[in-house]
Amino acid sequence: MKKGGIVKIEYDMWTEVDGVLKLCETTSQEHAKKEGIYNENMTFHPLYTILGENRIPTGFDNSLLNAEVEKEYEIRVEPAEGFGEEKAELIETIPLKEFRKKKLRPKVGMVVSVGNRDGQIIRITESRAFVDFNHPLAGKTLKYKYKTLSEARNTKEKAQWVLASDYDHFGIELPEVKIENNNIEVKLIDRCKTDPEWTFAKYRAVSDLRKFAGVKTVRFVEEYPFVEKKEKVEEETKKG
Repeated sequence: MKKGGIVKIEYDMWTEVDGVLKLCETTSQEHAKKEGIYNENMTFHPLYTILGENRIPTGFDNSLLNAEVEKEYEIRVEPAEGFGEEKAELIETIPLKEFRKKKLRPKVGMVVSVGNRDGQIIRITESRAFVDFNHPLAGKTLKYKYKTLSEARNTKEKAQWVLASDYDHFGIELPEVKIENNNIEVKLIDRCKTDPEWTFAKYRAVSDLRKFAGVKTVRFVEEYPFVEKKEKVEEETKKG
């Protein structure tokens, strides 16, 4: 496989600390339940990703570039090629009054948003909170067990999988697409109508569709079917 290829994979990812493995990501609901990390808000489906585009940790990405379809692999990824080393400068102090302004009661372990960054409170003094803005998996050695299920071959597959790589909920339900003369029409799933995440994801999706699926004009379609009220239908039936 080569850079820019679009693949569908299943995988498990563990952190490794002092030789002890802990599952922290998986595409399998069964594995999540078995390892005690399942919760009903999680979604489970194959991962769609674009190779060589820094969408996933470098060590995992490089392994996928050399992998064969339907063959299972196990790899170990050091922090430098995972989520990076922990950086002391990313631990910052925030005055407690800033949290009070937002009507928040800071606690150790709480994840908070400051500016456009998310961090975890690791310590609190009388007037300040220490917030760690490192990635939660920074400094961790990772173990992956994965299998590439398939690689997108035609324009329709490439378009659908690109969309799934940019917006996770398309991974659960691939969107309907129509492609004609290098132009594409995408029928959005209902969730897109109200999900702020899609508002941001769609701009990246347009760029990726042009770059990796080779389309030009992109049209997103929201559908609102007309549904007659039950009472009205019953009333007209009686009159008939």
